[in-house]
Amino acid sequence: SLVPRTLTKDMIDEIVGSYGAAAGRVKRGGMQGVELNGAHGYLIAQFLSTALNFRDDEYGGSLENRLRFVNEVIDAVRAEVGPEFPLGLRLVADDVLPGGIGPDGYAEIAKLLQHKVDYISVSLGTYWKFSKIFSTMESPLGYEMPTSEVVTRALDIPTMVTGRIMTLDHANHIVESGAADMVSMVRATIADPEIVNKSRAGNAHRVRPCTGTSIGCTGGSATGNFGCVVNATAGQESRMSL
Repeated sequence: SLVPRTLTKDMIDEIVGSYGAAAGRVKRGGMQGVELNGAHGYLIAQFLSTALNFRDDEYGGSLENRLRFVNEVIDAVRAEVGPEFPLGLRLVADDVLPGGIGPDGYAEIAKLLQHKVDYISVSLGTYWKFSKIFSTMESPLGYEMPTSEVVTRALDIPTMVTGRIMTLDHANHIVESGAADMVSMVRATIADPEIVNKSRAGNAHRVRPCTGTSIGCTGGSATGNFGCVVNATAGQESRMSL
């Protein structure tokens, strides 16, 4: 097994440059924006979180130091894509880890970073608490909102939320309440790619609902057998149609 080691300054500089280069490829490839993943225990999150960052140099300890890496990454990306290219940042609202950061702490982090990005997407948890990232059938609808909106309501830029939001009616309620400006509905769209068109046409009752099993989407993507228990065509679009 691999043994982790502390990144040297040269390694950090190389990784920061690689973020910028990757964003440049995204733009040149014709995409319309890029989102940095600062959530779920990935590298940016590891620098941010007090539960994961044990460095004693300029990248660890104080909040200013723990923000240094993500600030450098954002600056490198902006240098590549320019000021007009849409740039988002995904954060969590709670590490859900002993010694980690909660909603108030991430609201502070988000406020310090919001002037550098175009929107902030808020999620929950790390891969050490896998069930908090991917909800299951027993998870309440909108289960991330109590923590997410602590962060989103503190910001002045557009925000996005997620977390078992399964209908356009629920999504509209979140937006109309002011809790967020956008809603991510990935698994609901896997279950029925026509969810928006059907709902707009007054046929919401015909939407194939996501049941939250996570068997085909989350479990399947990990095993190379992506699918959906309520949509047989998911992952089979080249040979099947609805």
